[in-house]
Amino acid sequence: MLMYLQRLMIYWVTEWRFRIWTPGSANDEARRLCTEQIKEKLGGDKADADLVEKCTPTYPPGCKRILIINNYYETLAKESTELCTNPIAEITEFGVTLKDTDDEKKKNEIPLDVLIYATGFQVFDSSDSESIGTEGARLTDFRRDDPASLYGITAEKFPNFFFLLGPNTGLGHNTVVWMAECQCEYIIDLMHKCKKRCATKVIPKLSKVNAFMELVNSELKKKVWVFCDSWYRHNKTNRVFALWPSSTPWYWWTIKSARQSDYEFSPRNPKSKI
Repeated sequence: MLMYLQRLMIYWVTEWRFRIWTPGSANDEARRLCTEQIKEKLGGDKADADLVEKCTPTYPPGCKRILIINNYYETLAKESTELCTNPIAEITEFGVTLKDTDDEKKKNEIPLDVLIYATGFQVFDSSDSESIGTEGARLTDFRRDDPASLYGITAEKFPNFFFLLGPNTGLGHNTVVWMAECQCEYIIDLMHKCKKRCATKVIPKLSKVNAFMELVNSELKKKVWVFCDSWYRHNKTNRVFALWPSSTPWYWWTIKSARQSDYEFSPRNPKSKI
């Protein structure tokens, strides 16, 4: 019981913080506190001004995924550590060559024993799998071409296909386990309704998909994620496709019951109870 209450408290505290992800006074205050903490961890009044400038983001807090670690800045402040922010011109057999931001012809070669190639990741890549829907629609194309879905769970031209944590249902502020649990309940409910109809195929209506995406995109414009480049954005359209733009209770309320009017069921069997 105590563990349950602890998790419940953590959930609601993190949910309350969602207001920070909207530009305004709460986000401004979060930026002030983060900036002060960065300077303090880099040495306070004795911190190197150039290092503080390099480590202070120009975008609002939450625009990129927040790093949860307790010794990041202290590591950068060590005498044995040098932070280089110039772009990499090339990787050689001896190390890396950096571009000079003032003189493009001038380059600075840094010898290395080990190079960790940490360039990020593709969160919606399906190159290792393939599914084909109606009209020859391919899942790889769907994911490559800015995916549109209904509630991040179903997609037009892909009957009987369900996503968990699909497009625009990831989170930047709370646990995605809650989102996946809500989606599982929704899918089960939809399957029960298919069974009552004796339907063998269910697919979302295009009009419902478009309406949902219009709502999502409208809400996204109000959030901090549109102020910087990040893996939240689609690499082809630059649209924020990874995140749910509102609170998790709102998502739960939106999908707490599968509305049959959102879908086309087939075949329409005479034995259907509905």
